[in-house]
Amino acid sequence: MKKFPIAFAAAVSGFFLVYAAIYIGGILSALAIPNQYFSWFGKQHVTLALSILEMSTFALPIFFFSSAWTISTTLVLRRAHTITPLACLCGFVISWPIWSSYFGFSAQDIFSTSNNPLSILNSFAAPGGILFAAFS
Repeated sequence: MKKFPIAFAAAVSGFFLVYAAIYIGGILSALAIPNQYFSWFGKQHVTLALSILEMSTFALPIFFFSSAWTISTTLVLRRAHTITPLACLCGFVISWPIWSSYFGFSAQDIFSTSNNPLSILNSFAAPGGILFAAFS
């Protein structure tokens, strides 16, 4: 019972991590990519160019941001146990449906791989960062 306030605070932190990741993701999505980037890959490798672009400008920064957020939450709460990052992950998972219903997304929209089959990694960047911080 002593760990409940810590777990609750970590869950609230995970809840707010979604909104911070959405804000950061919006900024990263607005980066202008020159046309020469895609022409360098050629028309036959546009999917590869898009995959590399999404990984380097969205998935990896969100992964590292969520890892840093989780580590800072663990340091602020002064608990090195895995309960803090896992509670942060629970808060993240709880707030995801709230966020998606607020903006009108469905699970199909979140996990859509219409143009790029590797774009599903963008959906798992933040939870992956939390789990990385939990077990590192």
